[in-house]
Amino acid sequence: MVKKLIWLIVCGLLLSLAVASAQDDISQRRVTVKYDQADIRYVLKQLFDSVGANYSLDPNVQGTVTVSLTDVPFSVALDAILRQQNLTYRVESGVYYITVRQPEEAPITTGGETPEEQPQTTNIPEKIQLNYANPALIAALLGATQINYAQYEMSMMGGFGGFGGFGGFGGFGGFGGFGGFSNLEDLFGGPRRRTGSRTRVRATPTVEPVETEVSIPFLTAALGGTVSIQVGGRQIDVKVPPGIEEGKKLRVPAEATGSTDVLLKVHIEPHPYFRREGNDLLLDVPISIAEAILGGSVEVPTLTGERLEVKVQPGTSSGKRARIRGKGIQGGDLYLVFKVMVPPGEVDAHSRELIAEFARRNPYNPRAN
Repeated sequence: MVKKLIWLIVCGLLLSLAVASAQDDISQRRVTVKYDQADIRYVLKQLFDSVGANYSLDPNVQGTVTVSLTDVPFSVALDAILRQQNLTYRVESGVYYITVRQPEEAPITTGGETPEEQPQTTNIPEKIQLNYANPALIAALLGATQINYAQYEMSMMGGFGGFGGFGGFGGFGGFGGFGGFSNLEDLFGGPRRRTGSRTRVRATPTVEPVETEVSIPFLTAALGGTVSIQVGGRQIDVKVPPGIEEGKKLRVPAEATGSTDVLLKVHIEPHPYFRREGNDLLLDVPISIAEAILGGSVEVPTLTGERLEVKVQPGTSSGKRARIRGKGIQGGDLYLVFKVMVPPGEVDAHSRELIAEFARRNPYNPRAN
């Protein structure tokens, strides 16, 4: 019995030290918050995460906020956010409890009667988020509020990571593993569950990003630009980097959507005459029979709208390519693919005689090989 009392005293001292270390002056830590019509629950999560503070949200905390503060104390940023939705907070055992501000009401009395005292009720929040592990806070939750901590979702970094799973004290091995107490439930009178050296807690589920598709014009995908999407009734301009390829994904952060991240799978619309092979461009260039045989020059467009004059070598066949360096995408090349075009319809008798004479003078069988 004496041994157990000694262990309890030692544990109490260690928990007091933990409380002291957890209650540094968080209110004066410098933060920067910039949001436009963002969900207040998301804004508060980002704010508390930035300083490593623990917090609890009342179920009635709802709405959106707009805030733009740079390098201000944490307490100033918190007050600016809460005022917009008529909220207030209190700090107990290192946990910030965010609740709706209640209007002050004077007690109603009749005939000099003293109103009966109403029993105080405890507003148990729907969830307490712990951003860092601290045994003292666990103890406060288990002992002060007399609630079953299993109903809470606790986001733990390494599970009692602040003490290395109590590893910093050898799992209290030097004291015989709490001197007969197997875990916190034994220590604080909770239900016994032997689950190993650590108390297992359920991690807070992360919100998965929403995936959808977006069509991007060929030139926007090649040269870069923006594309507009509609999310929750608001229009968002998404930046498209130059040279983005088919099937790649663009991420729109929750700060822009006001709810959750959105992943956009890219579909590139076809171009009327350009085709793409990686960062190279292909352009079909039709030429006449005379140009193919005798050579000449043709004018071709480029991706940026510039027009270039290109020579056609004599004896050019369909499918032959000519390369223009650096006129593709992001330093790629532009390839001209020549296509020999035959005049449509019947040719006159004289033209037929000339072509027949040409064939006799220049025998050639393109299928010989």
